[in-house]
Amino acid sequence: MPTFVSWAATAAFSWIALVAASAAPDPFFRPDDVVAIVGGEDSVVLRDDPIFERSILQQPGLSGVKFRNLAFEGDTVFEQFRDLNFPSWEDQMKSTGATVIVAQFGKMESLHGPTGVTEFAAACENLLARMAGESRRVIVLSAQPPEGAAPQAVAPYNTAIRTLAAKHGWIYADTTGKSPAAAIIETLGFTTPVDPRPHPLDDLILKKNNLWFHYWRPQNWAFLHGDRTEQGSSRDHIDPTKRWFPDEMNQWLPLIAAQEKDIQQTLDADRKP
Repeated sequence: MPTFVSWAATAAFSWIALVAASAAPDPFFRPDDVVAIVGGEDSVVLRDDPIFERSILQQPGLSGVKFRNLAFEGDTVFEQFRDLNFPSWEDQMKSTGATVIVAQFGKMESLHGPTGVTEFAAACENLLARMAGESRRVIVLSAQPPEGAAPQAVAPYNTAIRTLAAKHGWIYADTTGKSPAAAIIETLGFTTPVDPRPHPLDDLILKKNNLWFHYWRPQNWAFLHGDRTEQGSSRDHIDPTKRWFPDEMNQWLPLIAAQEKDIQQTLDADRKP
């Protein structure tokens, strides 16, 4: 029969375990997250790097995570040039259902030298706060130096980024000497390392990214939502009050969804013992 002492010890152990469990931090990535990738050229090219997405998707416990590359060549924290009527950052985050943001800025901004850091920090904080809104989780990747520049050129900008991350509770991932995927995995303490070897997921991810690119960045934006929506070719040939182009563009969405279903099925098959 249990003694009072043994009962008390068991109760105390259970209470300690409960407190420890409640104090454990929530995992950063969660099932069904939508990850919005933003930044300049270094972020744009991630759509052609399936290892980036695969390395995160292959982490234990994740399922249904989706990636949406919203980066644009030439983007800086000071300016993100878009065509007429392109959605605001707030609208883009809402329409994509983004729950996580992976951002990388500072490379081109560092060309302004050390005197530009204060202005950069203010613009970066404002831009990322707009993207994050009230609840989105943020990972900020350190900037790589511009081609031909010494690593020290970008160091004060990365210090500013790290300071902002600490202030706002964002995750700062140092990409020095490592890929963005490796930096994120190391920072978050994931257990599955980056595997650079080819994998069946790679082609599926690249195809999905290509579909997303053509949906999100159509070459004929002016006819879709820009300044040529009143042109005859932008209207139904029978009923000119109707616009056929927006509905046609939405046909990309089930293609993207089908591709992501294939990605998840391949992941599930890999995880089977």
